[in-house]
Amino acid sequence: MQRLGAKCQFLMVGGVAFIVDISVYLALTELLSLHYLAARVVAFLVAVGVTCFGNRTFTFSTRAKMPFLSLYKKAILAAVISFVPNVLVFWSVLTISPSGMISNITAFIVGTLVGIILNFILSDKYVFSSK
Repeated sequence: MQRLGAKCQFLMVGGVAFIVDISVYLALTELLSLHYLAARVVAFLVAVGVTCFGNRTFTFSTRAKMPFLSLYKKAILAAVISFVPNVLVFWSVLTISPSGMISNITAFIVGTLVGIILNFILSDKYVFSSK
């Protein structure tokens, strides 16, 4: 039951980070006309900070605490590893689908869902490891 609780909490924190992620992405692409891939990277890095803080204080709060900067470095590494399949799926969906058939937002969501699975595993076993 404890594991189910952590997964639900992880998804809640991730939901907040997703809102931040997509909001930053849309602001950069729609308001500032930044290239969609550059905007995706910036939005992702902002969201990593949100998830690191949220998971430290909420999801994995019972685990041993380390200085936030050390934790954030581990979170960045895990996020970069998770980012690879996230962006590859995002890019693939946009590239493979016929022009205009799938929106950037749909590709964004599909890529994010793929990244969530790996991110939870890395957060649980590496970033917030109690060892």
